[in-house]
Amino acid sequence: MELLCTKSRINKAIAFILIVVFLSNSISVPRIEAAGSNTLTIDIVKALALANSEDLEALLLKYDQAQIQYKSAVKSAYEKYRKIKSFSWSPLLSFKLPQKPTEAENYDYQFTAIEKQAEIDKIEQELDDKVFAVYETAGNLYTKIYTLQEQIKYETAQLEILEEQIGTTQLQVVIGTAKQSDLDKMNTKKENLTTSLASHKNTKATSEKELGKIINLTIPAEVYTYIAPYVESTLDRALLDNIIDYTKDRDRALYEAEVIEEVEKLAAETNFNLYKGHYAKDIHMIQSYYDTIMSGGEVNKTQFKKAYAAFLKQIDSYWVGKKTIKIGWFIKISFPKEWTKKTLDGIRYIDDDPYVCYDSLIEYMSAHKERVSIENQLETNLTSGFDNITTLRNTYKAYVKDQTRLSVELDDAYLLNKSGKLTYEEYTDLQTSYEETQMNTLKALDDYTRALYSYDRTTCGAITFYLLSGDAALYNSIGGDSFLEAETLTGPKYYIRTLVAKNGFRMGVSIPENFDKNITHFELWVGNEQIGERTPIGYEIRHLAIGKINGEDRVFIRLYDGDTFVSDCDIDPRAYEGELIITDGYVESPKKTYEVVAGYSFKSAQSGVVSFRLKDVKDKDIKYYKLLDSTGSPLIDDELTSVDDEFRYLTMLLTDIDNVQIEMYDVNKELLYQANFNSAEFTVVKEVEVEEEDE
Repeated sequence: MELLCTKSRINKAIAFILIVVFLSNSISVPRIEAAGSNTLTIDIVKALALANSEDLEALLLKYDQAQIQYKSAVKSAYEKYRKIKSFSWSPLLSFKLPQKPTEAENYDYQFTAIEKQAEIDKIEQELDDKVFAVYETAGNLYTKIYTLQEQIKYETAQLEILEEQIGTTQLQVVIGTAKQSDLDKMNTKKENLTTSLASHKNTKATSEKELGKIINLTIPAEVYTYIAPYVESTLDRALLDNIIDYTKDRDRALYEAEVIEEVEKLAAETNFNLYKGHYAKDIHMIQSYYDTIMSGGEVNKTQFKKAYAAFLKQIDSYWVGKKTIKIGWFIKISFPKEWTKKTLDGIRYIDDDPYVCYDSLIEYMSAHKERVSIENQLETNLTSGFDNITTLRNTYKAYVKDQTRLSVELDDAYLLNKSGKLTYEEYTDLQTSYEETQMNTLKALDDYTRALYSYDRTTCGAITFYLLSGDAALYNSIGGDSFLEAETLTGPKYYIRTLVAKNGFRMGVSIPENFDKNITHFELWVGNEQIGERTPIGYEIRHLAIGKINGEDRVFIRLYDGDTFVSDCDIDPRAYEGELIITDGYVESPKKTYEVVAGYSFKSAQSGVVSFRLKDVKDKDIKYYKLLDSTGSPLIDDELTSVDDEFRYLTMLLTDIDNVQIEMYDVNKELLYQANFNSAEFTVVKEVEVEEEDE
């Protein structure tokens, strides 16, 4: 018997989780009421428990607020980033040319999204855990009630049989064919059975009240019937490694430890590189400690601090004492060496907090140790939990074996008792053993099932997954569409999310149900390189973070209908979601790449005149150039400008360098080729076709 009865119920249960957990709280969760039915299944109880969980509702509200904050923060950061790279001017002729963002501005733009995404990921982890917690509580309570229901049925039937036996035995005692002691034993057994039955009924009624509170439903005693929720499937020992890996990828405590470790690692690397940049000659004094810590090892803190203090003393020694300057033959001027100390940002940063590098390395070492400890403890808990379930399963199987054996022995004893070869006392002893074994078998199956429900929560749903489905993507794709508003899905959309703890990203594509084209798979491309594999719609590409994307690289998603190509859709890798524009009648063009041929710079004057100059010209054949506007016409006239000269123009003639082309000419003023501007890198690039090799 499985946790859910059919494949369709599995899909419905997972769909319900997706609706409750990952849709916006604007879609309110209904208060479901059961009516017109006297049967409660475990599926219904779980659904009602989810729908009526106040804790889950509060988390959904928190999740919705985090989404709003994410969108607002990312939009604000993107607008600031766009303004930096855009031309602007005022009626007072105050011009601002497009600028290349500083490292700090780039960091702020990227970190804003990552920070907000990390907050959302954390809430998603809480939501997952809350769903499994609700399932654990509801499943265990339902199983307990069902077991009590079966015990009550069994004891009621046994009591009826016993009362009939007592009536018959009373007559036999009167006529002398039965012993009074046998009748006394029957009455004692009846009293014990009556007491046990009353206790089980009271416990069941109390448990039903508790269940009613969880599912927001009044459950009168002896009204509802419960269907067997027992799980008889056996977990193969070979699955343990898979269960551990599955849980590690989803465990909330481990995820938070991984995020902290990654942040501390970044801080340690940044601080050490800052020191190394300014004190490369002396950094060897602490280099070995850095290498050990960053490779996951531990160092003696006392020794490290002593070496670090010596390092600080060494770098300070360059500014101790006085410097003497000789002027002429007789005049000498002395002044403290510290006066010559540079006022670089890095130096000031180090002076303000000289132990910042030491502290960040120690904090990373502690964060790494904590993450490893949590991971090891998780593995231990999962292994011991698996062993406990195996023990419970073996106990249940042993009781089943005993019950089968005692059933045969009881049948034989009944015949012997009727033939006078076995006393009633001997027969009732065997009967009592059989009845106890029956109850123990039922209780063992109850313990095994409830342990599985609890272990399912511990493993973040691995038991449900491995006992019910072989499709891992049911869990991989959860939450992928969480930021896309359903009412705006007029066409396919993409989303990109940062995996903070894994130093990577996940990307997926959403297709509206009423979309007129059939799209089944997608691929991610950066330039001529495919990232990841061709992926079915509804699944996600998960990949390590891509290195710096050159401004000339085209980033696009390639869509397929089965194996049939549909379209290539350009995307903005800086955006975190967007619509995919499908081009009909697409003809695949030759693959192209881009080559940097020169750099360029601007200089603006208060008069509104801009001086444009080429620099770092890599193509030695280029001697002259000419700027063209967006219509392909010369910006001012047809006159060529030497690469050694500036080209001057009014700002209002050119507002967006990305829409401008530049023609390159040789020494004879013959056209070489037409090139484009990459404003993100302040470079001039030309297209180069890539010849495909014949297979």
